Amino acid sequence: NLDKLLQSGAYFENAYCQCAVCAPARTTIRTGTTIERHGIQHNDLIKEYTTTKWFSERVQSLVSLDHVLVQQQGYLSEYYGKWHIPDVLLYSKHDINNNNNNSTQQQQQQNNNLIHYNDYNYQRDEFFFMDDSDGRKNQRYLEHFDEMGLIDRDNIQEGQQYDTYTGYPYTPIQLDSRARHQSPTGTPLTTNRGFEVYEVTQSNVLGQFALSEQYTPSHFTGDVANKALERLTKQSDPFFLTVSFHNPHPPMTPANKHLEYYWNNRDQLALPRTTSLNNSAYFNIVGKIPDYGDSSKLQEWTALYYALIEEIDEEIGVLLQTLGDQVNNTLVIFTSDHGEMLGAHGKREKNTFYEESSKVPLILSWPGKIRPNTKVEEKVSHLDLFATILDYAGASHLDDSDGMSLRRFIEARPTNVDFDEDVVFAEWDFRKPPSGFGYKQLDANSETEDVGLDREIDDRPAFLIRKGNKKLMMQKLADSTEMDMMFDLEKDPFELNNLLGVNAMIASDATIVQAEHMRCLLLDWMTRLDGEKRYYSNPAANYGQGQGDITEIRNRQQWKSIGFWTCASDTNTLEMGRVAWTGNEFVRHEWLYLGTRLEETIVVSSISLTGADAGLFSVNESPPIQFHQNACVKIRVSFASPLSLSTTPVDASLVLVWTAGSDAGAGAAVTPTTTTIRLTMKDYDFDAQRLGYPPPPTAAPTVSPAPTVTPVTDSPTMVPSSGTTSTPVSDSTPSSQPAGFALVPPDTTNESSPSNETTTATPKEDVEEQDGDISDCLDDCSNAGGLRSSSLTATRGNVVGVLVVIVAFVQSLLPFYL
Repeated sequence: NLDKLLQSGAYFENAYCQCAVCAPARTTIRTGTTIERHGIQHNDLIKEYTTTKWFSERVQSLVSLDHVLVQQQGYLSEYYGKWHIPDVLLYSKHDINNNNNNSTQQQQQQNNNLIHYNDYNYQRDEFFFMDDSDGRKNQRYLEHFDEMGLIDRDNIQEGQQYDTYTGYPYTPIQLDSRARHQSPTGTPLTTNRGFEVYEVTQSNVLGQFALSEQYTPSHFTGDVANKALERLTKQSDPFFLTVSFHNPHPPMTPANKHLEYYWNNRDQLALPRTTSLNNSAYFNIVGKIPDYGDSSKLQEWTALYYALIEEIDEEIGVLLQTLGDQVNNTLVIFTSDHGEMLGAHGKREKNTFYEESSKVPLILSWPGKIRPNTKVEEKVSHLDLFATILDYAGASHLDDSDGMSLRRFIEARPTNVDFDEDVVFAEWDFRKPPSGFGYKQLDANSETEDVGLDREIDDRPAFLIRKGNKKLMMQKLADSTEMDMMFDLEKDPFELNNLLGVNAMIASDATIVQAEHMRCLLLDWMTRLDGEKRYYSNPAANYGQGQGDITEIRNRQQWKSIGFWTCASDTNTLEMGRVAWTGNEFVRHEWLYLGTRLEETIVVSSISLTGADAGLFSVNESPPIQFHQNACVKIRVSFASPLSLSTTPVDASLVLVWTAGSDAGAGAAVTPTTTTIRLTMKDYDFDAQRLGYPPPPTAAPTVSPAPTVTPVTDSPTMVPSSGTTSTPVSDSTPSSQPAGFALVPPDTTNESSPSNETTTATPKEDVEEQDGDISDCLDDCSNAGGLRSSSLTATRGNVVGVLVVIVAFVQSLLPFYL
C-alpha cells in the first residue's frame, strides 16, 4: 500500500527530520518552526515548558496547522493516535495573530478545542475529545474487549512477560532484557529487580504480541481513524485528518500475522555494516549490552521492526480504500517523525544525525495535481511541511513558518534566487531544567544568566548540514573539544569513515573546503531564521552557555585552517542545479561562497565572466569585496536563457582577481591572484522540462507523459524510490485548496526513562535519550520512550481534505532484501 501511495505521487529521496527525537520532531511538523523557535527541545518539555520564562514564551506563541486551517480557513480537524506535542496546541487562541498570546493552558481549555475529535468509545460507538495519552487510549480499547471476554490480560503463558505499553503479554526474543536475564514469567521491568538503568527502557521490550492483530496499537489507531474518515467523507466541511501510528516505536511487539513471514526468513534480513563506532562523537549500546553485536539477534529484532511497518502498511491500505473517489480531492502525506538505528554503529533508537536516525520517508500524493512517480532529489526537511500544506490549501498568505513549500520541487521550478535551497539542516539540544531543581525564571533581557539546565550543550553534535553528497555534523560551542563529523555519502553511504574528528588536522584541502562551505550555509540559515527573538544570536537562547549560536559557529575551528577558499576550490567548477521554466525562460541561480580562516584580509578586486556562453550568466555583486578571518561571503551566479540547451557543455567561466595580506585592504602593493571557475549545467532535458512544466495561466494546460517507474535495486531506502528525476507534477497551477491532504510520518526509536524504585545516576556519555518513565506507562504513556508512532491527517476545504499519516521510528534507509 505504501508502494502504491509512492507511485501515485511524489517521493522525496532526501528528507530529514528537524530533530531526531519524538516531541521536538512532531512539534516542528505541526508548527513549521525550528526547535530554537518552538522551544520543545526535549520530550519532557511538552509538559514542563511552563517552568521557565524562555521556554514558556516560545511555546505559548506557537501557531499550529490547526490554528490556521480551523480558525482561519474553516476546516474540521481530527487527530487519532500519538500526539506527543505541547497540549497548548490542542486549543484555540483568542487572537491567532498575536504571537505573544500568553494565556495559560487552563484558560485555553475554556476556549473551543481545535481538534474536534481525537478518541473513540467502542462500547457506545461514539467519538469524543479528551486530552489523554495514546497509551491510555489503547489501554481503554483493550479493557473494553477484555470486559467482553474476547481477550484476557491475565492469560500469561510460561516464559511470557507483560508489554510495558499495552500491559498485555508477549513472548520475548533474545535481545529483550528479561530474556537475557532469564527472568521468571511476568517479572516487572524495574531496577529493583536487578536490571540496570539502560535495561528497563521500552527499547528492551522486544517480542511477539500474545494477542491477534486486531488488538494491536496499529490496528486500534487505524480502525478509529477509518471510522472517522468514513464520516468525514460524507459531510460537507473541509477536513484535516491526522492519523498518528505509535509503531514501530518500542516496545516492538508485533502480532503473529505480520511477524510470521519475516521471522521465518530472518536470516535473509539486512544487517548493519558495522556495530562498532570509530572516530565518532557518539556512544553505543554494545559496550553495555554485547548482544547488540550478535548478527542473529539483530535479525530477530529486524523481523519485529519489519512486521510493525507491515501492520501500518495494511492499515494505510484500508484508509485509502475508504477515501475512495475522494482521493482526487485529498492531499495525502506520509512521513515519520524520525528513524531507528536498528543496530547500526551498535546503536538503537534515534538521537543521532546518522542517516538511519535522521533521514525519513516522505510521500505526497494528490491525483491530478501531483504527477505520479515523481522523484525529488533535493534535500528537504519536516520544517517545510507546514508551508507545503498551506500552499496546497490556498492559504500561503497565512504562513509564518520557518520552512518553504515543497511544491516548487514537486513541480520542477526551484530557482535558488534568494539563498541556496538545496541544502538541509537539523538540530539537537536535548537539555531541560533538571527534575526537582529549583530553577530560576530566565530574565529575557539577560545575556548570561545560567538557569542550570540538566547537561552541557556539546554532549553530542548539535547541527547537521547536508549539501550534495556531503554531510557535516558540528558541535555548537567554539571552544568545545568534542569532535565534528563529516561523511561523503556517495563513497561512504553507511557513514563508516569520518573525514574529520581525528583526521581534522590532516584532512585534504578539498575536504576542509567542503566543511567550510557547509559551515557558511549553516551560518546563513541561522541568520535568516534568527528573528526578533534572536533565537540563534542571543546567548539567552542557550541559557547563558556560549555567546549565541551564530557567534559560536562562526568562530569554531576544530579542523585545520586554510587561507582563501571558494566552495568550488576542489574542482574549480560551479555546477548550476536543475533549471526552472518560468513560462518565458529557463532560470537557475547558484551561490558561490568565499572565505578564509587565516588572520588576513582578502580583497576581491575584479569579477568577470568569460567564454562564448558568458552572456547566459550574470552575478549580483560588484567589486571590490573585502572580508576577514572566519567571514563567509557569497556571490549569486545566475543563468537565464529563453532557449533550450543541448547536452554540449557551456563555454563560460567566472574569473575572480583577489589579493590577500594583513594590509591588503589598506592599498598596499600586493601581487593579485586570479581564480578561474568553470560554470557547468546539470544534464537535464530542457525541452521536457519546459513542456512538462505547468504553463502560464493564459496557455492551455499540457501534461507530460507519466515517467517510467524504475525498480529499486540495493537502495538504502525503506520506501522504494520509483520514477524519474525532475518531472513536473502538476498539469495546471490550482488556485483552490486541494480536496484533501494526507501526511504520514513514521516514528523512530527512542528509549524511555527507567522505572526506578531506587534512583541510579548514569554518566551523561552513556545515557540514551529518554521519552518518559516506564513506571508511568500503564497509567500514562504519552511520554513513554522506545515507542514511535505514525500519523495520518486529512483536511477538506476548497480541497476536500488533507490526510496526514505519521509513523514513529521509521527510517528511510532500510533496504528490503526479501
